[in-house]
Amino acid sequence: NRRKPSVTIFLKDVKDVVLGCYTPSFINFAGESALQRARSEAIRNDGTYNPEPTQNITPSNLGRMNYRSFALVFRGGKTLELVCDTDSDSEAWAVALKRLFGYKTPQEIENERRARRREGVAYVPTDALAEIHWGAHFEISGRDGAALLTPQEAQFCSQQHVSPSLFLRIKREVQERSQTAIVTVYDIRVTYSTDLLRSQALYEYFIGAGLFQAPHLHPVAQQGGQQA
Repeated sequence: NRRKPSVTIFLKDVKDVVLGCYTPSFINFAGESALQRARSEAIRNDGTYNPEPTQNITPSNLGRMNYRSFALVFRGGKTLELVCDTDSDSEAWAVALKRLFGYKTPQEIENERRARRREGVAYVPTDALAEIHWGAHFEISGRDGAALLTPQEAQFCSQQHVSPSLFLRIKREVQERSQTAIVTVYDIRVTYSTDLLRSQALYEYFIGAGLFQAPHLHPVAQQGGQQA
């Protein structure tokens, strides 16, 4: 078989990284109705990790790979769609793309500003080369636990593709943990089998909602600093 020639992609030509299978090419391949059904099946109440490797992609199963799929959207309008072999591969891509495009969450920007302040250096934020976002919100109505969410929590779960029942369990348990220990993104990721992007989103949401304090403000950290 004749191999296709390699293609070079310049970072400056990419304007968006769209998480999930939502671009027209994905939809044209599988059909919107089939994608909606299969995407819904990809949301789990026991975490976000799927141990099964990706098999042959078909219109009927593409949506189940929603959380290991993404697309690069170029400034000229073209797109490049990718489905990763495993959740680990998908997470590695997400971390690499964040770094390559200089994309930072509000909490990451604040952490960097605080670190520069400690060093006595002025912090000058830079714009990301591309935005990284979900292609659409997740429909949570009718899901277990959805009726127990506040409007703000419901909006978060929909925007970040987090199961309401999983959100409520994490919220309850990390709030209890925060009374005696510092809670980190790693704690959420490992304890609840959530991928890094959604672990980071949950962590930042809980801090913003006042559920627990950021590590540098936690009494345990402050006591350690005083003893030192």
